[in-house]
Amino acid sequence: MSTNESISQQQLQNQEQSFTIGANVYWINPKPDEPTRAKANFHIGGYVAKGLKIINGDKGEFVSMPSYKTNDDGYKDVFRPTTAEAREQMNNLVMQAYKQKLAEQAQGETYLVVQEVPKDNTEPSDSSQTCVQTM
Repeated sequence: MSTNESISQQQLQNQEQSFTIGANVYWINPKPDEPTRAKANFHIGGYVAKGLKIINGDKGEFVSMPSYKTNDDGYKDVFRPTTAEAREQMNNLVMQAYKQKLAEQAQGETYLVVQEVPKDNTEPSDSSQTCVQTM
């Protein structure tokens, strides 16, 4: 079996199953004057992208992808969404997890914001988002 055949078979299997995406904020910056507000992980099915940052920029807060420094003093993303829709969905979940974490930080509770993605790749409804409490 060639690599292309195994990828095609895996894509077929993925189309037949729904999967869960989610975000959790694991660190809130206690220093309000610094641009990095928080750090988060983004979960996709059985995978996780670690080290996303919520940054307070000139135009407000935004989600920054995990990256590494290149030889020419630039940065390259380690993980990134491939479509504008995927980026928007990821940003919304990460920012929702961030706001949830801020709201519950005083209570000492931790939540993971998750969303079921339909197997037919249609737009998930708002009712498909839930917060799962973890210990």
